Amino acid sequence: VNGVQDLAGNTADNLSAVFDYVDIGTVGEFDVIINEIMFDPKPSVGLPEVEWIEIYNRSSKILALNTLKIDDGGSPQSLPAYNLQPNAYVILTSTTGFASLSALYPNTLGVAGFPTLNDTGDEITLSANAGVIDRVSYSPNWHDDGDKKNGGWSLERINPGTPCLGGENWRSCLVLPGGTPGAPNASLRTDPDLNPPVLVAAFPESSTQLSLEFSEGLDKTTAAVASSYLLSPARTVLSATLDPGNRRKVNLQLAEALEAGIVYQLTVNQYVTDCSNNPVGIKQDPIRVGLPQKPERGDVLANEVLCNPLPYGSRFVEFVNGSNKIISLEKCYLANFNNGADVQPLQLRRLFFPGEFLVFTSNPSDIASKFDSINSNQLILLSGPSYSDDADNLTFYWTDNGQTVILDSLNYSDDWHNALLSVGDREGVSLERIRLDQPTNSSNNWTSASPLRTRGSGTPTLPNSQQRNQLAALPNLISLPNPRLSPDGDGYEDFLEIFYTIPDAGYAATVTVYDSDGAVVKHLSRQDLIGTSGALRWDGDSDEGSKVRPGIYILFFEIFHPDGTVRHQKATVSVVKRF
Repeated sequence: VNGVQDLAGNTADNLSAVFDYVDIGTVGEFDVIINEIMFDPKPSVGLPEVEWIEIYNRSSKILALNTLKIDDGGSPQSLPAYNLQPNAYVILTSTTGFASLSALYPNTLGVAGFPTLNDTGDEITLSANAGVIDRVSYSPNWHDDGDKKNGGWSLERINPGTPCLGGENWRSCLVLPGGTPGAPNASLRTDPDLNPPVLVAAFPESSTQLSLEFSEGLDKTTAAVASSYLLSPARTVLSATLDPGNRRKVNLQLAEALEAGIVYQLTVNQYVTDCSNNPVGIKQDPIRVGLPQKPERGDVLANEVLCNPLPYGSRFVEFVNGSNKIISLEKCYLANFNNGADVQPLQLRRLFFPGEFLVFTSNPSDIASKFDSINSNQLILLSGPSYSDDADNLTFYWTDNGQTVILDSLNYSDDWHNALLSVGDREGVSLERIRLDQPTNSSNNWTSASPLRTRGSGTPTLPNSQQRNQLAALPNLISLPNPRLSPDGDGYEDFLEIFYTIPDAGYAATVTVYDSDGAVVKHLSRQDLIGTSGALRWDGDSDEGSKVRPGIYILFFEIFHPDGTVRHQKATVSVVKRF
């Protein structure tokens, strides 16, 4: 500046001053993210025992923190005045924790009203006048090291470039002193997100409202385009709204109501993207949705159970929806009523569709690792009820508004296995239902899964290796769908099915298998009282428990009534050896 005079007329020339111009940017969504959380600092493994969070400026702008607020569901609290540089970190803590943290980490700010971080999980929100900047709903289960759940270790965001991901993008801090406040995370990865979002499930909130769940968080602009969501049979989508608390969830409002008894196919087009601009995958199959209905007994049937797993393995039970109804698992329970009442509510906002198989287990990953072709979406994590190796009860029931329907109740026994399997051989082999149209608790309607059809002796989430189609009406006293067997465990003709229809009640039956020389090989029944219809099974074993030789055998079925009536029928059976 030249020629400036004071009031006395003194003139100055060549005056200069240096100043900095700070171009403060306007903060937008995900410009600043929550990058590290110390919610349980005790017992310390090296850091001060105070709660804190670390935020990171992932933008190219200088941002004024006093334009931001923080909360965990209460009143949002303003952050102190501080200009956060691009790619820089700052630690936020309470005013009481400020002294101990700032002594070690100068880039620490004390926040008046800093929220208390719950050890059991909490939702932390950074917001500005424009709305939510970042929101993290953390859980102690995000720790990938179980010992670090006990305190003293922070949770670190793995990849700041994927801000819409949830718990899969967080892990325990890897290094001492238990966290990396104010510095790049020890878990840091910067590889780009190339995975497309996937529509996982849809659930009806009402006949005109659907709730959609995706595999990862979505871009809020593309997710809100109603024309991106298509239903067949056609229903007009009036609006699509991204859930503000959960970016994986989209709520649809329909113009026309869904009709009961119809399974709708829902697809999402590629206009919808995640926060990394990856579009919804073009190869994804449509998701089914529809209105749930009240089920009746027999609509859901027990179909397979692994009660005696391999050492350190997990049990599972499989049910099939054998009806034409859509059933809500939100109102279903699985129980063991053998000893008192061991009841496990499902409480799942999920639909059970006609013809679908659902497998309930305490360890889905173990089941997926032991069996082939698993449909992982049909494996349901369920901690209970407990059930034993040899015999127990598993009951599936539905209840709503005081009405309860027992859909199916299975009283299984380890003795239902193929007679040629020793007790030791049964370990790790599931029991499979043979026919859906035969009684659940008929021992002759269950047998051992074939170990040769798939890896692992069982077919969870798949049709059973030993399943048979519905039986036609029986014209005679007994009927053999296939008059031969090859007891070699390959899942094909492993056993002989014997179906009977008795003309009246009160009959007892003797059922015997003879070899071609007329010698008795196996007694299947010895004057046992039987019902008017049912089924028996021969596994190709003798009364001594050994496998019979290939050849021709005679099945003799004789019934007796107290009034003196006697009827009988015989049939020829072939036992073959397969190579």
